[in-house]
Amino acid sequence: MAPLRVGVAGVRAGSGATGFAAALAWSSARDRGTMLVDADGAGGTVASLLGIDDTRSLANVYSPHGIATTELERQAITLGSRPRLRVVPGFRDPGRPGSHTAELLVPALEGLPEEMVVVDCGTPFAYPDLVDREGAARALGVALHAVFIVVRAESDLLDNAVRTLRTLPIPRARLVLVRPAHRRGVSEAIELLQAALPGYPLACEWEWNADRCVAARARREPIQRDAIAEELGLFGAGTLASRTTRRHRWPLTRDGVQLR
Repeated sequence: MAPLRVGVAGVRAGSGATGFAAALAWSSARDRGTMLVDADGAGGTVASLLGIDDTRSLANVYSPHGIATTELERQAITLGSRPRLRVVPGFRDPGRPGSHTAELLVPALEGLPEEMVVVDCGTPFAYPDLVDREGAARALGVALHAVFIVVRAESDLLDNAVRTLRTLPIPRARLVLVRPAHRRGVSEAIELLQAALPGYPLACEWEWNADRCVAARARREPIQRDAIAEELGLFGAGTLASRTTRRHRWPLTRDGVQLR
């Protein structure tokens, strides 16, 4: 069976999408084969986050006409500290095509042996020359079995996310709220998201902590949480981590079949 394709995106740069994508892939690779693909067209940072120094990159095989599975696999790097995780670093320079990269990757991803592929989509709705944002949103939802949109709890970033997502219905999308360790303003942020974006249920809360981030980078691994894929409902029973979302179930479909 083809791998489960999971996308992670931010509404604007600095949302924490890359950190969450890396954490999800890292946690999943504890129990199952997982690939992390950095498809951020504005310049990938997964390699820096994981301490990868290698010339292999998605940029080496990117083509608007599609990418073959064998070509993608040649760019994959297996991490010694996480042997079930393969990573394809992203574009080194900004300005490469990006709003439909996930869609172009689908034929290559379908042939992979992994159980799950996590695609860091970057900020696919924030490209200055993007004409059809709704088309990009639909393409993202069609290309992936599940999409997580990462938003920050800070008021200015939250307001920007709400304004953008109100007009962009993305199929099979859930929100991930990145909150500070002190948790101030989190309840208000959750209430705002639930009221303003009823079509985007909250999947989980994710803590960002500067000290933890620095320590994790020194170890060449992301900030992580065990079994995050199961908590999100991608595998297993799907017990969600957030108190506000624990009672909800995600009717996840794969190739037209509801998984549970």
